[in-house]
Amino acid sequence: GVANWLTNKVELMTYLGAMRRHIDAVMSGEDLDPESGAHHLGHVAAGCAIVIDAAEHGQLIDNRPRKP
Repeated sequence: GVANWLTNKVELMTYLGAMRRHIDAVMSGEDLDPESGAHHLGHVAAGCAIVIDAAEHGQLIDNRPRKP
């Protein structure tokens, strides 16, 4: 939902994966997301903003793999 990261914790890897898929689509020559109609880079920018905001509000789960 809209602004769900304000009330529910979000996982960093979920957003990083989505941002990577959108960047890959742009690199493959596709500008607009066929599902939303929005620019893929807009999705990347929104994902970055959500992750940063969630981190600042204690709502981010940092689930990056840890190196041994």
